[in-house]
Amino acid sequence: MRQQLIRHSPFVALMAGGAGLGIVRLLTLAIILSAGDYGIYSIVVAATMFLSSMPGLGLIEDTRKKFPRLYADGHAADIVPQADYVTRLVGFRTAISGGAAIVITLLLGAYTWAIMIAASTALAFGIAWSSILASALRAGASPFPLALTSFIRAVITLIVTIGASFEFGLTGALCGEAIGAVIGGIAMRMALQKIHSSPRKRSNLDQPSQASRAGMLVFLGILFVNAPTYLNRPVAALSMSPAEVGTLSLLLVLVGVLQTTIGIFDQITGPRLIHWQHSGVALEIQKRRFFVLIGALTLFCAGTFGLIWGVVSLPWIAPLVEKYTLSAGMMVPATVLAALSITTSADWMLQAHDREQIITTAAVANLAIFGLLTLLVALGNIGILVYLWGLAAAKLCQLIIQLTVIARLPSPEEAH
Repeated sequence: MRQQLIRHSPFVALMAGGAGLGIVRLLTLAIILSAGDYGIYSIVVAATMFLSSMPGLGLIEDTRKKFPRLYADGHAADIVPQADYVTRLVGFRTAISGGAAIVITLLLGAYTWAIMIAASTALAFGIAWSSILASALRAGASPFPLALTSFIRAVITLIVTIGASFEFGLTGALCGEAIGAVIGGIAMRMALQKIHSSPRKRSNLDQPSQASRAGMLVFLGILFVNAPTYLNRPVAALSMSPAEVGTLSLLLVLVGVLQTTIGIFDQITGPRLIHWQHSGVALEIQKRRFFVLIGALTLFCAGTFGLIWGVVSLPWIAPLVEKYTLSAGMMVPATVLAALSITTSADWMLQAHDREQIITTAAVANLAIFGLLTLLVALGNIGILVYLWGLAAAKLCQLIIQLTVIARLPSPEEAH
């Protein structure tokens, strides 16, 4: 595992650079926009990210396992047409739903919201397209093209979003996000064409318009997990003040630093988990590598706590910390919540072993605790600090279920 990380150091550097630019973008927007507009921006982008996978109805999640297996079986030429087919389906469904919403808002005379919905529709397509292409790019021997195109997207999004927000405020920020997402998708598609395209081979595989049962289970699992992740700010707004919601949004930007870091390593190790299982690597070796991985990621997140707090204490960021009344006490549950994002690594391990049902079950447990937390917020019984610990508790429950099943995975001999 260590040798793999060293070999993929350019990938890690580019992905980390792109993530860093994303954090700079969000922090800069928090300074440029008013507190109210920043809250609306955070809620709209979070809701768009939550809804972006819905038009796929599991087809996007199918590609996570399907593309690495196509590559491992020597059918890399089939990846491009399969990716394009899923993209067309998802794009058509996204356009229909987004177009209907735009027409309704225009009929109601809400022209500004119509522009924001149009931007959100483009952003949703860009996110979904990038997810499909990411599955295709990381299925190959090198994840470097994925890292390079992700970095290009981050640079473009930073420039366009910040520039547009200076000129047009909230609407400009949302349009900038959409432009960056679509251009990023174009860059990824161009990279994919160079890697897997073969004019002498055509795909003979079926191209279903519906996801497999496994893909649907992963889709539901991710949907249930994303509900607490992306809907926590709208839920907080049920009883918390606008200032508290703004503080929560900024805290979740910092949580996103560690969540993104874990996601970067998932891009490398996730497909490897599938390859190892598909190629018959001994189960005990797979388990050992997996637990070493998540242990290292957890320690990394804990160690990064001090670094993050040091960064937000820099002179040019300190006024922002004071504006949103951040405290070290709030950083602790936020860091725990970020570290528990190793649930995504566990999802890869479960999917590699065809345990998609467990992904869904664990996600339902997370969602159930979030539902209870939502009720408490609606009743006005908790503040932002308890709310953060509640989000962490929901994530921990999900992780316990995942790790329990992974630890008990039977070897092929035991299964028979």
